[in-house]
Amino acid sequence: MFSQGHREETIELLLCKGDSKDALRRAQECILERLSHGISFGLNSHAIRSDPTLSRLTHFASQLDLTSMSQIKAAELSMFIAISQDQRSRLRELGLEFHKIGHSSAALLCLDQYFSRTPQIQNMGLVNAIEELDLFYIYVNILSATVYQTDPCKDIATATLFGFQWMTDNKFLVPRNTWLHMAALELQLRSATSNSDFILSASELRGLFHCVLVDHIKQRIDAENDECARSKVFQPCLVFAVSGFCTQPNCPEAHVSPSVIDAGYYNMRVRLHLQQILIFQLLRENVHVDMEYRGTKFWLHRLCDALHPPHHIFGSISHLALSTIPEAAKGLDVVKDWVRTLVYRQEFLPDVAFLTDVIRATTLAFMIDRSEADDYLKHAAYFSMRTPPMYIRRGDSSVLPELLAAMSGTYTWSLTAGFVFVEHVIMRQLPINIGVLCDLVDFLCSSVIFCGRHPGMALLHDVTVPRSWLLRFIEYDLPYVNPSVQTSAYHLLLMCIGDLLEQLHGGKGSEYLLYGNSRNLSNVPAVVRHVFIARILKAICLLGYNIRNDLIKNKIRQLLVSLRYEGCVLPSLYSRYVDAASNSWDELAKAICRSLQHDTMDEMIQLLHKSKAPARGCILPGVREVVYDDLMDIRELLDPTPIHDTTQSESEQIAAAIFIQRIYRKVLHHRRDVSKIGTTSLHARIYASCTKEVSQLGDNPGRYLRLFLGPLPHVLVCLETVRIDTLSERKRAKKRLKKCSPHETHALNDWLMQIKKVNRAAINLQKQLSPGSVFHERCDDKQLRKLVEEVNDLVSSLPFDTSSDLSNDLQLAIKGIVVEHPQAHA
Repeated sequence: MFSQGHREETIELLLCKGDSKDALRRAQECILERLSHGISFGLNSHAIRSDPTLSRLTHFASQLDLTSMSQIKAAELSMFIAISQDQRSRLRELGLEFHKIGHSSAALLCLDQYFSRTPQIQNMGLVNAIEELDLFYIYVNILSATVYQTDPCKDIATATLFGFQWMTDNKFLVPRNTWLHMAALELQLRSATSNSDFILSASELRGLFHCVLVDHIKQRIDAENDECARSKVFQPCLVFAVSGFCTQPNCPEAHVSPSVIDAGYYNMRVRLHLQQILIFQLLRENVHVDMEYRGTKFWLHRLCDALHPPHHIFGSISHLALSTIPEAAKGLDVVKDWVRTLVYRQEFLPDVAFLTDVIRATTLAFMIDRSEADDYLKHAAYFSMRTPPMYIRRGDSSVLPELLAAMSGTYTWSLTAGFVFVEHVIMRQLPINIGVLCDLVDFLCSSVIFCGRHPGMALLHDVTVPRSWLLRFIEYDLPYVNPSVQTSAYHLLLMCIGDLLEQLHGGKGSEYLLYGNSRNLSNVPAVVRHVFIARILKAICLLGYNIRNDLIKNKIRQLLVSLRYEGCVLPSLYSRYVDAASNSWDELAKAICRSLQHDTMDEMIQLLHKSKAPARGCILPGVREVVYDDLMDIRELLDPTPIHDTTQSESEQIAAAIFIQRIYRKVLHHRRDVSKIGTTSLHARIYASCTKEVSQLGDNPGRYLRLFLGPLPHVLVCLETVRIDTLSERKRAKKRLKKCSPHETHALNDWLMQIKKVNRAAINLQKQLSPGSVFHERCDDKQLRKLVEEVNDLVSSLPFDTSSDLSNDLQLAIKGIVVEHPQAHA
């Protein structure tokens, strides 16, 4: 191509005429043209330096005054110089610049050169890793778009980028020194030798182009994925975080100081996993092979660990702020698809991973796909197979439907099913990840605390729990939990917890408890076992503290005291609980209340309802008192404020704090007049309104209480959504009315009349069915059924699509109120 030296001589002559702007402009254009044809996709710096012509051209380019050129042309020349000199950081900058201005071919050339070496994520910090994955996602997206959205036979920029040329008669020349030529030979797609050019028809070029680029995408993502799977930045070291040191040689996890861990760190970790999930999804879309199924399971497990870390020092789901994660919406859509695929393909083997896989998939499904999860989880592949004996408990019942019922919380017997499941796992020593098991124990204990103090959950008052527990319950469980859920069987949990604690404490018999990728608790550092012992002790102690049953308190004390052996020095992670239990329950209660006193990622909260809160509260050491009126205020009420030190607080300071909190609640109440975003928030707000009005049902509401706190909130969600949507539709119609032609006016007026009619119907039904309506005082379930049938007719015949899918809420309302079903039993 460059055998004729007169072109380079011409360029050199033009450059010598430094006083001629026209000559310099022609030299610039000539250099840029020759470099764009000479340096094509995949050509590395070594090949460029080995070519005398390209070396000379890049030398000429380095002599040009780039300030006299247009921004794009200057950037393109800088790109060729950076490629020839292997300036990776400059290629990174230029790749981003080209991407931002939409110059895809130049961006791809830069980024392919930059990522010709696999990203070194292994030793990066969290922020740098996020930036690197963000850039890599841009790169593979451009690659994918080049494959699927570009016709190489018709796009000049693509032909220039990959170095092939259009000939006569719809033929294309692929020169031997191009990446496209070399890739075809490596894949043995052509029988030609390395010394011969390819002459291809249009269909042959398209086939070759697609095949080699898809393989290129696979190779690049495979290498990056392997690097990320091994990278420390995705997984902080638990041992280092809780003890301050780690003795494992070449520890595969990041040693992160607790001083740098905050809510931002938690969300960045979640973001990093969502970024990699999006990258891996591109591999699945380009390479349809079964092995990628294992990769999706791997990253779903890693995401679950990021969302639900093994220790609260790394944060909890209560810290999740999706608004801070740019990839959240797209990433969670992919996760939904992966979870469904995992559920539909989940089989019993390998049995070591089965329960952990099921619980993690169910956890993710309920978190991000609640409206659909109940349906497809019941159709998991393993439910259509013969259940192995290990999952059959006494009475020939499978524990798997009970696990699903426990995690859904939708049945009156859900918690009982959960207690039975945990008992079966521990007694039969079924393989399960210890972190997953502890998450389940936390969930069961917190559910008993939140649901067991007051029948029907009419009021949540005087509970003392970690902030993380409280926020998780309100934001993820409250809208779906059965208001009549039975909590009295928690003694089943306590009966088996003793065995679990003994296994963890001594290490013997803990082989079924899994930790990390492939290890079990019999061969991990002792501090790991201590972390999970402390978690379990805190959970059962909080259960006893809130239940206020002397028999249960004594049982819990006995469990703790049994961990002390003569001559045994207990680890500091839980010794304070055992020492306190050895003295009295009161001392143990103080230890539990103070357990989060100096913690930066969680705190102990005493939640009081304003109708029952004392005028001057008795604030417990290490506990923050929060007085609320509406459950939907709690997130804002829990904004970080210092915990009171009662040893230093004077009575005036306490009174002032209570006064300030009351004023603050009024401000928050005013702020809530702004419409809530999302159906989950709407569900929780309406449910909270229903719980406030339970007293109007009288002393013996009977079955009506279940309808009032169960299906009715779903009815009200439908009506409120319809009401808001009619206002939006009316606003849009009136805006169109100002601009429409005379013959469209009549149709729009008819449309406005329909919307007005729907709005009136929705408001009328809301007035009758609102939680504070006198209609409910009669507890007339027959009349309630009629009104719900009217709601069904209204929603089913709407002249527009609602802003959110109401089918699930409507179905639950009809099933619960209009159609009677026998109550499920354990």
